[in-house]
Amino acid sequence: MKIRKLALLCVIFMAMNFINRITGTFLIQPYHNKTIFNISMMIPLITSFLYLLFFLALYREFSAQQDLKMKRITLLPLAGSILSFLHQLRMILDLHDIELVKIHTGYIWILILPLLVTLTFICFLLVLHSVTRNRIQALARATMMGVVGFGFTAIIHLYLLLNFILLSYKPMFLLIDRYLTILVLPLLFFSNVAVMYFFYFIYRHTESITYLQEYRD
Repeated sequence: MKIRKLALLCVIFMAMNFINRITGTFLIQPYHNKTIFNISMMIPLITSFLYLLFFLALYREFSAQQDLKMKRITLLPLAGSILSFLHQLRMILDLHDIELVKIHTGYIWILILPLLVTLTFICFLLVLHSVTRNRIQALARATMMGVVGFGFTAIIHLYLLLNFILLSYKPMFLLIDRYLTILVLPLLFFSNVAVMYFFYFIYRHTESITYLQEYRD
């Protein structure tokens, strides 16, 4: 699948995932329905799978361009996306009492993993920003929006992790409970919009990626 189409799908499913998280927090009753609940669990799984496909497509594109620096850094979010997808898949399998492999990671891993994945995305975007800021300023601005968006997400995950370590506080559904969601709703909204803007820019201006080496040269 092409980078352009994958970027658009990432935008669509990121929006669906955000709506799913908010409705799952404030409108609990519909989620008692088994079908609705299963659909709600599939959305983050599909979103993480689209991330995986997007960064895989970028990796192939940078390989074709023989851009060694971007090729190497793209391995970080690609690995993060794989871990995120496997984590989401395991959560669904656990809900259905399906155990393919016996892996006991403990609750803290559920909080550490999203933070690590987010940091891999940030590292990639920072490198992409550094190689485009002097040549492709529009892409550099979109990339920085992605950095800010994922940065806010990392802050939320770090807050949850520290709460668990220091207070043994276990957040509820989708790692963020109702009260925390109310407090950080503006932050969640902005972080999602910022990251969606990056993917939307790639959708509208795919040539800025596919001809990145020419712009840099």
